[in-house]
Amino acid sequence: MTEQNIELWMKQASEVTKQENEKESMTDKNTRKMQHEHKAIGLLRGKTITNIFYTEEEGEYHLIPTIELDNTTVLYVQSDDEGNGAGTLHTNIEGVMSLMPQMYKED
Repeated sequence: MTEQNIELWMKQASEVTKQENEKESMTDKNTRKMQHEHKAIGLLRGKTITNIFYTEEEGEYHLIPTIELDNTTVLYVQSDDEGNGAGTLHTNIEGVMSLMPQMYKED
């Protein structure tokens, strides 16, 4: 094998490995996604919303959109997985209420 052929072979092998890793990564993501969905379905399906309000957390500058269910479960809309700040609740109710925004405490 010439040096040029070896470089081409290594490049192709690297690309195959990269594609296999991406495929495996997507499978892992899909598995995790399905696990979260099934867990949420088990915990939330059939529950009734009893209250919707803003929660004030000490040290936060925003009020957090909050949904309370009939089994005392409370859902907080956060900006990320770590709870760093309030998020915005979006809906598919056009023209009436397309979102429940985060609000500054001063608003």
